[in-house]
Amino acid sequence: MFEVKYKPRVAIDVRPLSYGLTGNSRYLFEVLEYLVHEKSHFEFYLYSNKKIHPMFEKFIQEKKLKVSIHKVFGFFWLNFVLPYLIKKDRIDILWGTLQLLPISKISIPMAVNYHDLNFISAPDTMTTPNYYQHKFFSPWTINKADIIFCLSENTKREISEFKPDSLKKLKLVYPGVKKIPFTKIPLTINSPFIFTVGTLEPRKNLDTLVKAYLLLKKDHPEFPLKLVLASRLGWGQEELTNQLKSGQFEKDGIVFFENPDDNTLHTLYQACSFFAFPSKHEGFGLPLQEALVEQKICI
Repeated sequence: MFEVKYKPRVAIDVRPLSYGLTGNSRYLFEVLEYLVHEKSHFEFYLYSNKKIHPMFEKFIQEKKLKVSIHKVFGFFWLNFVLPYLIKKDRIDILWGTLQLLPISKISIPMAVNYHDLNFISAPDTMTTPNYYQHKFFSPWTINKADIIFCLSENTKREISEFKPDSLKKLKLVYPGVKKIPFTKIPLTINSPFIFTVGTLEPRKNLDTLVKAYLLLKKDHPEFPLKLVLASRLGWGQEELTNQLKSGQFEKDGIVFFENPDDNTLHTLYQACSFFAFPSKHEGFGLPLQEALVEQKICI
């Protein structure tokens, strides 16, 4: 006789992996890389409403993971498609990675990530639909979740002040950054440079950084450092996005990398003279940690 051990089935909302380079996707990728292995005590089921971004496809293939993709609007997917899949696949645990859980009745343990409470602390940095979705459904999610993973002490404090009775289920789990081997790529930047990383959206405040740099160059044309931005396209910064993509600022010393791969990103971190981070609000601020790992001066 032999014993067959049952592995609990864990459903993971992997929508962040469809976005490309973001704090959410980097965090989820690092956690999955640690959790998913042959000797794991769990069986993982990955679900999304969008195709996985190419920068994470190799990881998915190497780990032999299967992602179930149903291309429907996010709110409908979360509240109708995902509960159906959970029931169909006989899931034991749900892990929500984007701060919201389904409002449908689901009788299994549920964990959820909270990166921030922007709908309270920084509502002007959110799109209108996203703001109202979190305003109305975050209280339900916080009440319903069995465990809430907070990415910073500040996020934990914000949630405990918003929902004092949730304190016992708040777990502080800092994002981690490890120094990994990578292939250095040749850069066409022929001078020292200031580097920044962030999605092109109002919260990241990159337009202020660009304006400040252009004013500096106007007053001091001899300023020797270029400004290099590595960004994912977001929302609310259409004019800046078009200017960067067109190369309009290259003559002024501004270089733009859209959705760089890991090799490009790590090369830029290592090669920069300073790292700038002008964000208006962060749950944690992972790029700062990545820059500090490379022993860079951060502004």
